Amino acid sequence: MANIDELKVKVQEKAEIAAARSVIIAETAGKKAKSMAKIAKLKSEILTAKEERRKAEIALGRKYYELFGEAPAEELAEICATIGNANDQIDAKKALIDELKSRDKAE
Repeated sequence: MANIDELKVKVQEKAEIAAARSVIIAETAGKKAKSMAKIAKLKSEILTAKEERRKAEIALGRKYYELFGEAPAEELAEICATIGNANDQIDAKKALIDELKSRDKAE
């Protein structure tokens, strides 16, 4: 019987150790999950801020081109020329579309 009692005590001790380790693991996992959730939230906020910045930069560029596109600063002249050329191409293609639509209606 002494062997069985000793075995019961050892099993009980091992169970208590396992339970304590389980608690530590659960606490660590909980802390890690909270940390990961916070990181995910911060990354989302960074993406939102980057999108806001991108929109502001686009608005700034449009406003600059609107105000100074005809006489831009030297550093921006090439970019403004590219925009102007693109606008000319767009206008020309729209005119062709309108012309084709007019022909189709006339026929």
